[in-house]
Amino acid sequence: MKICLYPYTEQSGIGTYILELKKVFKDSVAIKPVKTTFFGKIPPIIYLNYYLINKKLEKKIDDINPDLFFTSDLIPFTNIKCKKIEVAWDYPKPIIECFRLAKKYSPWYLLPYFFFREIEFSLLNRISLKKNNKIIAINKKIENRLGELDVVYIPPGINVKENKEKKYDKFTICFIARNHIWTKRKGLKYLLDALFELEKYNLDYELVIIGNIPFYHNLKLNKYKKNKFFKKIKTTGLLSREETLKILSKSHLLAAPSLFDELGFVILEALSLGIPLITSDNYAFTEILTDKCGIITNIKDKKRFSEDLLKLINNKKIINDMGKEAIKRIKENYSWDVLMPKLKRVIDNI
Repeated sequence: MKICLYPYTEQSGIGTYILELKKVFKDSVAIKPVKTTFFGKIPPIIYLNYYLINKKLEKKIDDINPDLFFTSDLIPFTNIKCKKIEVAWDYPKPIIECFRLAKKYSPWYLLPYFFFREIEFSLLNRISLKKNNKIIAINKKIENRLGELDVVYIPPGINVKENKEKKYDKFTICFIARNHIWTKRKGLKYLLDALFELEKYNLDYELVIIGNIPFYHNLKLNKYKKNKFFKKIKTTGLLSREETLKILSKSHLLAAPSLFDELGFVILEALSLGIPLITSDNYAFTEILTDKCGIITNIKDKKRFSEDLLKLINNKKIINDMGKEAIKRIKENYSWDVLMPKLKRVIDNI
């Protein structure tokens, strides 16, 4: 069977998940996502772009002539001839939910823009999902919200490999946001504020921040230069997935304080490497994480967040025990050995 894969975007978690399938489906073909300029993302140009990109994609798929098209992107303006599976990492939302979500993670001066984008995204989502033979929900909440469609819950899978990397000598906390690290919803501000609270304990650790930092966001980071706390922060910029995983493999803890995320693939990557986590309580994380392999904290409560960080930084035994439980959790629930039979059944049925 010839399978064609199309990721949402290569730098996103859901895009990484789709590209991981390339390793599982040996004869599959992966199409690179079409990139667009900043101006190409501004309405009304974006709508013309959607149409043109979808039509260009449709022609590429026809040329490949696959038996199955497997995507995580929205494809509302296509008429693809083969069978189609879409991985749903979000769901169409009513207007009030669009407003609440935009308010949650956007700064006040950009609220109208993000509110409009949430509505637009929900409409495109609704059109796109109906064009598929089967929908795979990446978590149970999405499965419940798409109940009227032909949907099945299969979480993202990952290959579990032994982590042979030697840990950094200094306790290292890793923060990864591959695109823009300082967008409000990624929660970096809450992490920095909580770590700053711990300065009175004179702890020896390093925070490694991996991701793209636009110039105007760099100015926000610079405010921490006023004291010695800044010396504990190392920024790497945007790295390849291989470089990112190498740093993560040597780290002691992954911090994922996002206000909202549809999928935390980096969480699966960390747990599979035996790296425990400290995360926010958003639904994409709490479904994957248990208290045996990490801590779910209230990131907006600076005192609580800092106390939970202190508990992990100061206790190597907790870190080691959580790391062992993390690998066990992934092997039993998220490894391809467990999930591939379910995925193959879906493919065979359509």
